[in-house]
Amino acid sequence: MKKLTIAATVYLAALFLASEALADTSYKVAMTSSGSGGWGAIRYQTSTGQSWFVKNGVLIEVLERSVPPKGNYQVTMSATQKGWGAVRIENHSGKMWYIKDRMWQPLLTASEQ
Repeated sequence: MKKLTIAATVYLAALFLASEALADTSYKVAMTSSGSGGWGAIRYQTSTGQSWFVKNGVLIEVLERSVPPKGNYQVTMSATQKGWGAVRIENHSGKMWYIKDRMWQPLLTASEQ
């Protein structure tokens, strides 16, 4: 097995760092039907958790109480009797939030309350 030259190692490291930087710009969409017969959708940035929901064909930013740390975020939605609900999780720490009044609200464990 051949050893990599220093130049080849540096090149591979640069490719890895570039791929990590591109991963930071990844967006995903969560979508659900709503209890009122319509639908709801949230677009979110996977590394920051920054989110927007769709209302009347317009993306509206979901507000934050404080800026969440960089991480690996996932949003899940579900239909409710009045429309839809959503939760967000940061997959490394397990911290969770839910949407209320257009703002992400932290979900606390019993020991954190």
